[in-house]
Amino acid sequence: MTTTRLAIDIETEANPDLIALIPEPEVAVGNLKDPIKIAEKQAQARIDQVAKMALDPHYGRILGIGFARRVQGSVQFSSWVQARQTCIEAEQAVLRSAWDIIGSHTGGYATFNGSAFDIPFMVRRSMLLGVPVVKLPCGKYQTADCKAEHLDVYNLLANGDNNPLRLPRTLAYFTKSLLGRVCPHADVDHAALGQLFASGPDGQQVVAEINQWDAESTLLLAELCERYYL
Repeated sequence: MTTTRLAIDIETEANPDLIALIPEPEVAVGNLKDPIKIAEKQAQARIDQVAKMALDPHYGRILGIGFARRVQGSVQFSSWVQARQTCIEAEQAVLRSAWDIIGSHTGGYATFNGSAFDIPFMVRRSMLLGVPVVKLPCGKYQTADCKAEHLDVYNLLANGDNNPLRLPRTLAYFTKSLLGRVCPHADVDHAALGQLFASGPDGQQVVAEINQWDAESTLLLAELCERYYL
């Protein structure tokens, strides 16, 4: 299936208003008797838990959704970024705009781990906010095929890859090794994108550049895979 693909990438953030609602983590203290060390371990578990909020659609939210597609030979990027508002209408507007773009696209789609994260996250947030969705196939093996409507590049590249060195098979890893392309903000922690965006125009620009790099890299990897796997 040689097609013009629409690459989709989302950026998420923790919802600080929901931190108090997260159940306390269960911590195995083992043989620890020192109450100070136990308290330190519990505190660290809470920190780790909060750091993962952006990965949970019930405790995180959409910060931005980026799209990349090839138009007349050039890669074109567009995005819908949430306004810095606490009202749910801002995120609803981002989701509606994103689903409109997805629904109006006439070719295939590409994501990187999107069948397990990006698309399910968008769907769940839409469910929670009452936004209609466009159904995309997200089966693990269904999306590991260049002929599929939705090509999950991660599923394709990880299929049969036993990773003997146990290296992190991230978008940055595959993009650098296969395309020689390096993210200009490789040192930025994605879990802190919400704080970075809230810091002001400079932080917002960095988040936008990360979103663009991720979407464009996903598209370029999908095109590369189609040349070798079709």
